[in-house]
Amino acid sequence: MLARLAARYSVASRRRKAKRIRAFIRERGIASVLLVGAADDPFAWTNIVESAILDSPAWVVVSGLGPGLSFDAARVLCDGRALPFRDASFDLVISNAVIEHVGERHDQQAFVREHERVGRAFMITTPNRWFPVESHTRTLFRHWSSGWRARQSEHFSRLLSRREFKELLPSNTRVSGNSFSPTFFAQRD
Repeated sequence: MLARLAARYSVASRRRKAKRIRAFIRERGIASVLLVGAADDPFAWTNIVESAILDSPAWVVVSGLGPGLSFDAARVLCDGRALPFRDASFDLVISNAVIEHVGERHDQQAFVREHERVGRAFMITTPNRWFPVESHTRTLFRHWSSGWRARQSEHFSRLLSRREFKELLPSNTRVSGNSFSPTFFAQRD
């Protein structure tokens, strides 16, 4: 029962994020988007945000470590910490719930720097470490234990609090979401 409620809540949260990103693309006339860290997933609901971006009027390049990159878009296998693109190659760089998978603090800093370097604007989202439901495993409260997190390293490498997330970002980045939000949303335009 709790898992179903958590899944329903997750879908609603992803739809809100997708709507916000599509509105930004439309309102700003974004012509090119790099989607960093995308991967096919057996659950259709996990790629709600990515599907919304692909359905936008922008030209989209999907990047990831593959092999699950069968999106109907230009695809590039690459590491988000060292993107193979020139400075300011894209109007917008987006990663949706990826930063918590890229490694420790220095890896996450490199990931953010690449978003800033390659995009004229960027959006980065991440689950809130202190939200009661852990979004990858849909467990309640267990992710607050460092021992449990260590055993779940195949799901994520470093979950972030709002403070930790903000510390990774350039000072001119807006972060939405508070201590009770399921997700933090960073935007620099």
